[in-house]
Amino acid sequence: MKRNLTLLVLAATLAGCGNSEPQKSTAQTAAATSADSSANAVPARTYEQLLAAAEEHVKNRQLNGAVRDLSQAIAQNPSRTEAYIRRAAICSEAKLLTQAITDMSAAIRLAPDDAKLLNTRGYFLLLSKQYDRAESDFSDAIGLDLAYAQPYNNRGLIWVAQGKYEQAVKDFDNALKAKPDYLDAHNNRGFALLQMDQAQAAVEAFTRVLELDSKYMNALTNRARAHLKLNQPVNAIADFTAAIEIEPDAPQYYSSRAEAYLADGNQSAAAKDLAHVEWLQTLTDLNLRIARSPRDANIWAARGLHLLAEHRLEEAGKSFQNALTVVPDHLQAMIGRAKLALENGDYAATISDCTEILKRDHSYETLSLRGDAQFALKNYGEAIADYEAARRFDERVADAYRKRAAQFRERGDEDLAKADEQFAAGLEKRFTEANIALEKSAPREVVIEQTSYEAPPSAPAKPAPALGK
Repeated sequence: MKRNLTLLVLAATLAGCGNSEPQKSTAQTAAATSADSSANAVPARTYEQLLAAAEEHVKNRQLNGAVRDLSQAIAQNPSRTEAYIRRAAICSEAKLLTQAITDMSAAIRLAPDDAKLLNTRGYFLLLSKQYDRAESDFSDAIGLDLAYAQPYNNRGLIWVAQGKYEQAVKDFDNALKAKPDYLDAHNNRGFALLQMDQAQAAVEAFTRVLELDSKYMNALTNRARAHLKLNQPVNAIADFTAAIEIEPDAPQYYSSRAEAYLADGNQSAAAKDLAHVEWLQTLTDLNLRIARSPRDANIWAARGLHLLAEHRLEEAGKSFQNALTVVPDHLQAMIGRAKLALENGDYAATISDCTEILKRDHSYETLSLRGDAQFALKNYGEAIADYEAARRFDERVADAYRKRAAQFRERGDEDLAKADEQFAAGLEKRFTEANIALEKSAPREVVIEQTSYEAPPSAPAKPAPALGK
């Protein structure tokens, strides 16, 4: 049974879900009338054709069409199970669990000895927190097929939900006897052991999962938490880092890794992770604002600059382009594009954009940016002119004077070379004196010992059990 449907329609529109009584549709009535009046009428589709059409709708993410075809198949032949089962799957994905349970109940009435149908209905009941009814279905499925692994695993999840971890471990063990490479059961068993404070046994369970599938996310994060319980922060950091590599935009993994860094005494790394959490939250906010106002160039430009700050260059470029598509001369988007070009080493494009911007807005930032592009091209005279116009005087500016001095000397202009060198030396002296004065005037450093750290709530997600197939 497929569980990876992506719903692009509102659940409320799936009105056919769960209606297990055959109904004669308007389309069928019209087809019958047409058949009586015309020999050229299109013949009604068979049950198999309707199932195939529904599958095609599902592939194309046309869930309303799939439900209509399945409902018509049920009306045409209510004594067959396939259409009920497929419609129940769609209803479940749409979070219409009552309707899904109704359809599965209709299928079970037609095939009461099918353990997979009982397991599937039990799963829907589990999702709707009807634990007693779910337990009954899983137990009945086990009674029909003792070698069927999934109902053991699913019944174990009921015990986990109710805090009965020892019973849960027994069911997960039975699931693994039936199916030794059952990843969900290994992970769920580890989770239950972790709740029983058997952290080392939990680590072993999660490690078994990761030996079979190195990208099984719940096992990675669960093992990391087990390592923390065992006071093994370095191992926890490694697991959270692996999770971040798989899902780099999931803030909860950075928060959890920050907790592990703090346990290891690395406050600077923890602070960096927590700062990145804030960055991701800002990105999420910008994405939501764009979803609400996709034609707002200001938001697109802000998103591009935000991405550029983390060197996510390709995404930043797309955001700037979207802003400029909406407003072709958008100032912040053009500045962002110029910065992006500088990052990419396209210095001519930076100079071109900056020159265009300066026709409308004589900003210090733009002058400085163009100066950096000229410096990269070894056009030190042009770079210095922009730096001076931008009132910028720092190490880069001093370096530009020294490099222009070298160019003057190569051309035989010794006086100009010396003048540039003297100016550069004067700048460097001012930097040094300013830094010394700053150090002398700075207050004595106060060391605050951190006594505790409360991580944001990030309870490990329980893996969804697989449905019967």
